[in-house]
Order: sequence, then C-alpha cells, then structure tokens
Amino acid sequence: MNERIRPPGYQYFNILKDYLKDDLTKIFNGELVYPRQLEIHLPGDHKRACNFHCYYCFSAGTLILMSNLTWKLIEDIRKGDSVVGLKNNGEKFKRKKFVPSKVTNIMERITEVVKMSTTEVNVECTLDHRWLRSDGKYSGTMKRWSRPIKWVTLPILTPKETEDYRRGWIYGMANGDGCLSNTYRCRKRNGHTYKEHVYTFRLTLKDKEALDRFEEYLPQLHFKKEFRKFLSYGKVRRYKSIGIYKHREVKVIDNIMNDFRCTKEFSRGFLAGIFDAEGSYSAGNLRISNQNRDLLEQIVYAFRKLGFNPKAENFKSCITPTIKIGKQAEVLRFFALTNPSIERKRNAFFGKSLKGNAKIIGVEPKGKKIVYNIETETGNYIANGLVSKNCQGRLLKQPVNPYEDNALKIIEGLKGQIPYFIYGGAYSEPLLNPRLLDFLVETKKYGTNFGIHTNGSLLKQLEKKKSFLSRLCQLAVSPNDYLSVSLDAGRPSSHMKSKNLKVNWFDEIIEGIRIAAQIRGKDNKPSLRVCYLLNKFNDSADEINQIIQIMQDIGVDSLRFSIPYDLYGKDFDIVRQYKKNVETVGDMKYIKLLTPLVSKDLSEKPYIFYLPPICQDVDRMNFKQCIYSYYQITLAADGNMYRCSSVASPSYKICSFGKIPDNLDEFNQMIMANHNPDWKPSDCFKVGARCNRMSVEINSFYGEMSNESLSKKSKI
Repeated sequence: MNERIRPPGYQYFNILKDYLKDDLTKIFNGELVYPRQLEIHLPGDHKRACNFHCYYCFSAGTLILMSNLTWKLIEDIRKGDSVVGLKNNGEKFKRKKFVPSKVTNIMERITEVVKMSTTEVNVECTLDHRWLRSDGKYSGTMKRWSRPIKWVTLPILTPKETEDYRRGWIYGMANGDGCLSNTYRCRKRNGHTYKEHVYTFRLTLKDKEALDRFEEYLPQLHFKKEFRKFLSYGKVRRYKSIGIYKHREVKVIDNIMNDFRCTKEFSRGFLAGIFDAEGSYSAGNLRISNQNRDLLEQIVYAFRKLGFNPKAENFKSCITPTIKIGKQAEVLRFFALTNPSIERKRNAFFGKSLKGNAKIIGVEPKGKKIVYNIETETGNYIANGLVSKNCQGRLLKQPVNPYEDNALKIIEGLKGQIPYFIYGGAYSEPLLNPRLLDFLVETKKYGTNFGIHTNGSLLKQLEKKKSFLSRLCQLAVSPNDYLSVSLDAGRPSSHMKSKNLKVNWFDEIIEGIRIAAQIRGKDNKPSLRVCYLLNKFNDSADEINQIIQIMQDIGVDSLRFSIPYDLYGKDFDIVRQYKKNVETVGDMKYIKLLTPLVSKDLSEKPYIFYLPPICQDVDRMNFKQCIYSYYQITLAADGNMYRCSSVASPSYKICSFGKIPDNLDEFNQMIMANHNPDWKPSDCFKVGARCNRMSVEINSFYGEMSNESLSKKSKI
C-alpha cells in the first residue's frame, strides 16, 4: 500500500503487539489483561446526545392529526400522545400507509418562521421545514416550490359538544340500533286477568364506547332514571345492552327519536350517532346503510348541511340502501367534524395508502415566534393536513442515561492501568457534557493519555464561558493527548449539506480550532487533528485545496481524508453494494486527486494523508475470533458497557455487558467476559454490526498469524 496515502503510524496490530510487549500468549489465556484504551461516550447534556440535530418546527395554532382522527393544537401535544403517522414497512416502491404513531419527544423554542401557502392549505413553519414527496423522500420548503408535496385533508378542530349535538347523536343511535316497543301483556291480580300497556326501549351493541356515550348523554337531556344494564347473546358473540322500561322515560326517548332538527350541530351529532349505529369504512368509502328511506333522506340532508357531497347506492335494488362518501380527504373531515364514538370503526382507516397532493405557491416571512416540534415513532406526522418530517433528533433514536459518577469511580480505581481514555460517541457529542473537564482531570491524575473526538461546534463557546480550551491545553502534558475535529468540509455551504444542517456552524468550528492552536502555542500539546469525510458536496479540487490552506494557516498537526463508512445496521449485501457504487468508484477518484497533495514526510505540518476504503472493507470481515477486546472496550451514552465503540448503542444489545458498574471488581468481570475466545464475530455481523478500521486490521492480522501457525503445525 502506498505509504504516502496511508501513514506508517497507522499499523494497529503492531500497536497492540507493542502494548502487549510482543507477548501474544496473553491473548485468551484466562488472565485479566486491560485493553489499551477505554472509550467513554458521555451522555450529552442528559437531554440530547448531540447539538447537530435539525429541528423542523411549527408555530402555535398548527393542527396535528391524532390517532382518533380528530385534530389537536401542536402546543397541546404531550409526550406519549398518539398521532397519525405514515409507514411503508421497508418495502421499496410501496406507498406509505397510515398508522398510529406515539409521540416520543416534544420541543419548544423561538426562531424565524415563514407562512407557506399551498394550493390546499396554509401553514406557519421554519423555512428549512421538510415535506414528504410522492417518491417517499423529503425535501425542504424552497426545493419544492410549485412542485407537489403530500397532502391529506383540510384540518379542522372538532367543535365542542352542545346540547343539539348530544340530541342529534342520541337521535342517530336510537333510530339506527335502538328498539322502541309499545305492546300489551296479560297480568293476573286478585283472580282477574287484564291487559297491561308495556313501554320499552332497548339498545344492544358490541362496542362499549357507544353504550358509554349513550349513558353519558341521555341524563344531560332531562332523563332522570338509571338504566338497566345486561348482557345478551347472539349465535356468535356476546352483546352489551341497555334497557329502559318506565313509561315516562321511554316517552323521553320516543320524543327524541321523532324530533329531527335542521341545525348544523344536530346534523353533526346525528351523523356521528347513525355512523356508530349503521356505518362502516372499507375499500376507501365511508358508508351508512338503513332500510328506512326517511332516515336515509335525513342522512343526505345532514351530510349536505355540513358541506359533504354524498352519493346513494342500491336505492333501486333489494340490497340495503346506502349513503356514502368516498374521497379520503372528505372521510377524514367527516371523522374530525362529527367525532363518532366507536374506535373500531375509526381504526379501519389505518392501513390505507396516502393519495392527496398539494403545491407550494408562496412563502412569506413572519418574523420570530414560539415554535414547536414533535418527534414520533414513524419519523413523521400530519400538520395542517401536510405530511411533515420529524426533526433529526428522532433519527438517532438513542437514549442518554447519566452514569458519570460510576465512570469516575472506575477511572479512580484503575489508577492508570489503561493508558488511553478516548472521549467520543457513537451518537453523542462529548463537549455537550458539563463534566467533561472533570473526566480529563481524573484522566491525567494517573498519567493516562486522552483523546477527544468532537464535531467542534462548541469549542469557541466553551472557551468563552468556561476557558475550556485553556484548561485542556494545561492538562495535555503528553504528545499522545489529542483533540480531533470531524469537519468534513472546506466551506460553510458544503458543511451544511454534508452534516444536513440549516445553520452555518463551519465558521464557528474553524474559529474554535484556531483558538485552540493559539492557546497551545509552540508546545503542540494536545495535538490537533482534523478529519474530512469526502462526499459529492465537498470533493472538488478547489475545496480540498482550500481546506488544506486553512489548516496550514491554523497549524493543525494532521488532516485525514477518507470515504464515509456506510451506516451501521445494514445487511452485508447492501454494504457490498455501497462498496461497489461509492467506495470503489470514489477511491479511484480520490487517489488520483490526493496523491499530489498528501504529505511526503512525517514532519510536515499538517501531515496530510488519505485512508482508502480497504481499511474498512466489509469483505475482510471474515475472521473467526475477535481480539479487539485487548485494544478497547466502551462505556456507552445509554449507560451500558459494550464490547467496542462500533456496537456501543442499544441497537446491538447482543454486545452489551449490562449497566456500567460503580466498582472495579464488576468492571474487571466485564473485561474478562470481553476476552472470550468462543465469541463469534459472525454474531455481530448477523445483526448488521461491523468492525471499524482498527478492528478489521487487528483481527485480520491475528487471523493470518493463527492460520500460519496451524499450517506449520500440520506440516510437522
């Protein structure tokens, strides 16, 4: 391999051999051997793991579609509420379908907003807001100008219940499913037989919600007696019933059942009641069926009173006549406006595909306002009838659990027996943690070296508030102490695209690195490293030359270029496709581009080098044993201890040893459990976990040595 492309210092197997003092018999011999480094992923600020999340927010007053198909103001949404989301179950080219989705997080802040006008509805949101497209992807507001985004229906707050609404609901339910009878029965008294007038009303349903609502509403309409409740049985199922047997009370029901009113509120309640009694939703159509033609005419009247355009079915056949509405937007408006009680019938809407579209026709600035964002399990929700993407915070889906006290006890107990502590994160930003300096002080107390991996956005701010960089440079007494910044761009525009940000952090990061270089001066402690992941946004020759010039001016120690690793958690066949389409093609391009630029001498500053994708090649991950446990073990941001940094998230519970302990004895037990000769790397690979470049190299070389040793023994 060209040493100008990959520096000789990056020989991780040799580094491990040096740490073990060239005694590889220590591997898997049953003795306690501490790893070379302990990775510590601090749990952010206990509220968020990283500060690079993008928030897509709405102004107060935006309506969110709830899972009961009514709407709720976004400022009234609470964690744990259930809203309507969309999901396609991972099937390619399949339409997204409506599903219930739990709210996992809520956020409030003040920022600039715009009023976005579409052909169907208006909404106030942040300018960077992202909307669902017809192809299942998301685009920002300005990118979809005059182009379609997915639209569901017009939002409408369900009006408050009035007496007319309650009367209308009782009217619909009683006429749909109630049974009113006026009969005679024979009775004997004092030896005489006579006929007695019997008045009864009975309502029998299988859905408890409708009976509960009937029982709630009727007393509010001057009905004073209690109901008789009982169970009745059909051929297949058991039903719940309410019975009324007093003449005066039955008369109240009779009066309501014959008192159709022409108000909007009565029509709203009537449609809710008759839908609970006789309605259904299937095949994209909402239907209400009944044999009573007068009742059907009243249904048509009520629909039209509320602005619907109903259609009739089967009026000239022997099949039960039906009134229906078919458009998806109208069906949702029906549920929101009328609010029927039976959950089973509303839930028939889930599993249906999204169909509607709207076009953005205008964007108007509205100044600074309080805005709200919600995060859901599906990663989306419906706001003012449009399908909105969650903020990026949801994409990580990773918890942060405080464990700092336990970790500090372990560091104190180790007393320098592990030579390196690396502060980074699989999904967390270490500089967010207010106790990072406490950890660095404890780290240097026993002469342990430290490394910090950060996105760099808080360096300047922390120096201003807490003199963080000044204190960091005081603590760094070894050339092995380092601060590494993941920059990944040479300009603000490409940095925002590479990191998927809507705020220019690039200038702030560059200034933070510059301040760090100025504070450390000629001492060169800690060493300053900058990482640059190449992609389509930042790989132009001009931009690469620009970042090299910036780093030379600042005086950093190294500048590393590489191709991004494909996301963890994917099947190896998908990763191989990424290797073919991205890594192999990019490698040829970048070797040609970077060969004239990389450093020729280790003394050059910055030392510029390129790590080719062979260092992370998925096809090299075929080893039988994992000895990376002798190189590192990880304390993760979720409060658990994991085999290594590559699997340090709840997605890989198979690689977790449990909660981070508060004593060295339990910690040592976990170290020994990690040195397991029977652990199969294939168990990691089966769940989408992959090795980092250090693990690939260490395990590959060890595997080759083991094979050579076996080969020599077989020849003897």
